[in-house]
Amino acid sequence: MLTNPMKPPLYALTLAALVLGWVTPVALKAGTFKRITIDGQFTDWAGVPVAFADDADAPDAFDFKDVYIANDDQFLYVRATLHAPANYAGFHHQIILDADNNPGTGHAWAGVGSEFFIEDGGGYQQKNGGFNEGVGSGLEWAVAPGGQVTQFEARISRNVRDAEGLPVFVQDLFTLSLHVLDLSWNSRDLAAAIPYEFAPTLLPPPGPKPSSASRPPPGITTTAASTRAPTGVSSSSTLPVGAG
Repeated sequence: MLTNPMKPPLYALTLAALVLGWVTPVALKAGTFKRITIDGQFTDWAGVPVAFADDADAPDAFDFKDVYIANDDQFLYVRATLHAPANYAGFHHQIILDADNNPGTGHAWAGVGSEFFIEDGGGYQQKNGGFNEGVGSGLEWAVAPGGQVTQFEARISRNVRDAEGLPVFVQDLFTLSLHVLDLSWNSRDLAAAIPYEFAPTLLPPPGPKPSSASRPPPGITTTAASTRAPTGVSSSSTLPVGAG
């Protein structure tokens, strides 16, 4: 079920977070290129810095602590840790994307101007200002683990399309928010307006350079002599008439 979040609980939570300093966005720097497997194991997140830190402010709920973001050439990856264990399935989860990094465009909520958001694994367009302008495609959503968790990881395809069939990610720099609601659709916690810039694809290291011994001297071609017929002699394997 989609629910329009333009209601007092979300605004109150966002305003309180910004005014009281409950949340601590980390200064924007270049993103981190990582290939992450969504399997509920977090060792492959080594070296990814905290993108957002949130104080304990949602007791007995799904209370965000730290948020990490990374990417490779195919996916955007998001990891969140919690202040206390919580049942992932006991809440609704949203990732809200300000894909053009402009709070004045899209649907204004959760601290951003959203072009697209993911709710419980489904993707929905918002770029023209509406709450639900249709279902996107190519999301390739995955999340792990489930059940009682102290952290989770998720992925979104960088090739995801909106309801009009156009790319969601129109540039490298964007902003996202994580939002969690209880099963009655009441807002419980928000990690708002986290900036991120896609890290460039890391190319494999170049192969070894040829040694000087394998390089021909200047002016000498590398054509093998055995493939060249002597002057005046055909390279055909057919023997001349009378030969043999």
